Amino acid sequence: MKKFLKPPQAVIFSRDMEPIISIDMREWFWDYLFMHGRLTFAVPKPMSNFQYDDEEDKFAHPDRVTIDAVPFDVNGAVGLLLITHDDVNALMLKSAWLPGQQKDLADEKRKAFVHGFVKALYEMRER
Repeated sequence: MKKFLKPPQAVIFSRDMEPIISIDMREWFWDYLFMHGRLTFAVPKPMSNFQYDDEEDKFAHPDRVTIDAVPFDVNGAVGLLLITHDDVNALMLKSAWLPGQQKDLADEKRKAFVHGFVKALYEMRER
């Protein structure tokens, strides 16, 4: 029996193999894609985009993302390459930082906090 790879994050690619977005993945999501090969789901719109004449129109035609899963072999295990035609809608998904990016992101957040804090102290001092 083959082993299936189910990493905690995955990158969704466009049809021309451009990486679009990295997302967090749950095990059930991987299981569904391994079994069915395709998943379509609605993408939540930002609240500011809800400008409809009729209250029912808000949910009549939600934006959707369809993800196709293309299996490939990785040292005897099966992985999935995630591809979508819905590039623009896929960008509205909540993105996840890959493990290699998380340290740099945390460092940048710390630097920004320290910079803002020191600036606020100087402004208080000048008053």
